[in-house]
Amino acid sequence: MFLTDVVSGFSTEMMNNYLEKIKEDPQKRENLLKTVLLGTEVGIILLQESEEFREAFGRIHAEFLKYPESKDVLQKAMKTISH
Repeated sequence: MFLTDVVSGFSTEMMNNYLEKIKEDPQKRENLLKTVLLGTEVGIILLQESEEFREAFGRIHAEFLKYPESKDVLQKAMKTISH
């Protein structure tokens, strides 16, 4: 657990620092948006083309669903589906 806490804390701090730096720079925010959208597209392509990636994607989601933190996500998803 210690390693995941350290890595998580470090990544969060790095991202928070970066977001603070780009807050006043529209071009840097636009670049971040483009990078995130590109990453999303890569993820979609990998889902379409790679059984191995789909299996890993499924495993990480199945693991997440084991924890109480997933309860809110599941409730919102069920509410959305039922409406």
